[in-house]
Amino acid sequence: MKIRNLVRVKVLIAQKLAARYSGLKDTKMSSLTTSDSRKVSHFHKNLKQAPGKKLQELQHQCLVQLSTLPVAVCYGTGASVKEAQSAAAHNALEYLMIMTKK
Repeated sequence: MKIRNLVRVKVLIAQKLAARYSGLKDTKMSSLTTSDSRKVSHFHKNLKQAPGKKLQELQHQCLVQLSTLPVAVCYGTGASVKEAQSAAAHNALEYLMIMTKK
């Protein structure tokens, strides 16, 4: 019984989220500017060139992909895997709150 109710609740939540974000389908997202693109490229170049010791000092990282239109990816870091996941989930919720404000 509990599993059935849980599935029903998840389906209802998914339907509500789909209805809420259906208007975002036709929204145009701005692309990265040339300077932003250079910054990202520079970051990746520096990360690849960093010695192993620096890479070991990085915290745990987590990415969360939201099934929204457009698709969004939120990032989180933490001292442990659970903290990184929690931070990513928190950032995803903040993103959804920003996107749904009218």
